[in-house]
Parts: sequence; C-alpha cells; structure tokens
Amino acid sequence: MHNNKEDCLMRTLLIIDHAPDYREDFFRELGEKCELTVLAQPCEFDSLIAPTERCNYNYIESTPIVFGPFRWCRLPKKSFLEGFDIICSDLNLRHLWRLFLFFKFRKSSNWIWRGQIFGKHKLSFILDSVRMYFLSKTDVTLVYTRAVVARLSGKIPNTKIVSFNNTQILSSELKRTSWPTGKHPRLLYVGRTQKRKRLDRIVEMAIKYPLVEFRLVGPEMEQYIKSIKNPIPTNVQCFGRTVGKDLEQHFTWCHAVISPGILGLLVANAAKFGKPIVIEKNINHGPEYILAKESEQFFIDFNSDEDILWLIEEIECGGDNLKKAAEKLYDAASKDYTIEKMAEKHFCAFLDSLKLFRFNS
Repeated sequence: MHNNKEDCLMRTLLIIDHAPDYREDFFRELGEKCELTVLAQPCEFDSLIAPTERCNYNYIESTPIVFGPFRWCRLPKKSFLEGFDIICSDLNLRHLWRLFLFFKFRKSSNWIWRGQIFGKHKLSFILDSVRMYFLSKTDVTLVYTRAVVARLSGKIPNTKIVSFNNTQILSSELKRTSWPTGKHPRLLYVGRTQKRKRLDRIVEMAIKYPLVEFRLVGPEMEQYIKSIKNPIPTNVQCFGRTVGKDLEQHFTWCHAVISPGILGLLVANAAKFGKPIVIEKNINHGPEYILAKESEQFFIDFNSDEDILWLIEEIECGGDNLKKAAEKLYDAASKDYTIEKMAEKHFCAFLDSLKLFRFNS
C-alpha cells in the first residue's frame, strides 16, 4: 500500500462525468491516498442522486453547455489546472472541452485517460480510432475491466494499461446472505427505471408466472409502476431508493438477482450479498458484466419460456447451481472487486505515470 506523507501531498484532479452517491466511498478512499479534487457536472443533469455529504476530497461542480450531442464546461479560472501533479480524466468524446484541455496541458501536466474506452455508437469503429490516438499520447491509461485491457493489447504499445475493476463494494460491506426458505421462487431487481433496463420483461414474467415473487427496488420505482397502463400483478412488490441495511434485507429475501436489460453495477450488489445474478444474454452490456462472466453467472434469454422455466425449476429443486454461482461471484468480488483495491489501482497508476512523465520530459 502507498499512503506515506509524501504520497498524500500528490495533488490530483479527477475529471469525471458525474459524482453520484454510489461513487462517494471510492472518492473518500482515493482522497486518503492523495490530495484529491473531483470535477464533475451536476448529478441532477443525468437524473442521478448526489451524496448527502462529501468527505476527504475537494469537489467542484460545473454545469455543461449542451450543443447537439456535445458538452462544454467552464473551469473555475484559467489557471485552475496548473497546480495539479496528476490530471486524470474520463475519455468521453462528447466532452470536447477535455480534448481541448489535453492538447493545452499535456506537455506541462501529467495526464491520464480513464474510462470504458470503447463505445456502442454505430460509428464506433471511427470513434475508436480517435480514442486510440488520444490514448497513445499518454503514458498510462486506466480502464474499467481486464476485458478492456485485453482488447487494447497491442493497439497502444507505448501506453501502460491498468484495469481498476470498476465496483461499488467496500470490503467491510461484503456479507453472505442465506438461501431463503420461501415456498415460491423469489427474484429481485435493484436499479434505475431506464428503458434500457427492460423492466417491462419483469412485468411480463410476473403475469405469466403468478407463483413467482418479484421485488423491484430503485429510485422512482413506484412512479414507474404507476405509469404502466395495465394493472400490476399482485406478485410484484415495489420499493423506492433503498440503501444500507434496508437494501440488505431485499437481497436476504431473494433466491436470485435478475437483470433483463443492460447490466451495470447491479452485479456488484449481488456479489456484495452473495446472491447469484441471472443476466440477459442478447444485449451488449456495460463493462461491469466482466465480473459476472469471470465468476460464471447465468446468461439467459428473457424472451425464452424455456430459459425462464429453467430458472424457476432450478430454484424449486433447491438451487444447487445457483448457490455455486453465488459462491463464485462473492469470492471473485472479495478478491479483485472492492473499492479499496480500486482506489489502490488508481493511486499506483498515478505514481507510475508520474515517474514515466518525469523520465520522458
């Protein structure tokens, strides 16, 4: 671990799209290792929730100017970036101002790109070429998963690529929950109500399989349910935004977690409480899916009656396969996907980048 007094004086700017409540523990942990400033756009701008309190780091908020698909942010003052030892920025091509700052400061400041890197746009093959250009101009790049490291391998040979294994799990929060003894299968979804999450599939499942119990938990969940024209089946329970011990009781209640749409940090929550996760296989998921893949979770077709019946029968027959998957997911998260390790990966990359920057200057 690196946490001596000299290290902590490293002035670091993290430019990130937004800094919502689920990132607060990471910022605090990283703030223990260096003098951290986070620059982000307001959480409300993207319908996210800000933390009630920010600790261990400086926070600066800048509302972007939007023109078409692009965004531009104003910095507090012209000399703002000049005092940082490290500038670590999300590589999001919609934020043209970051590219401008990179060209302006990369020779005088140590710059690190960070993020998912690869996009899902129809013109991704063109945009990926642009991304490769910017990545090749830095000494170190931080990426979400080892799958991205493998994909970048050989494309930018002079840049060190580091996976920080994106997560939201504190090691102190890891807690295996027991297999429930309920008579009927219990399936849980936790997250936002965006269309890409395909909650409509859960409602359809509930109608078709009335003996299966469902819980939907997340911000504005009750409003989403009220917006559905057809009556909601009685085997569906809805809960609003839930955290801490209140969230734990939902994972204790369920046999399995389900993700019928694009997968995000729900896989980390399932891992935190030692429950298996069942994921739609016909979707191009976000980078967090790699934790599910590495721990051999189940990818099924939520439009297939055969696949849904397999899940129901698996639970009704004792869930041995699901229990094994839960163990693998919990163990994988404990080993490589905690916030403490994520912060350490960032900090080690900062140190490496500083050394390489000084060597090459």
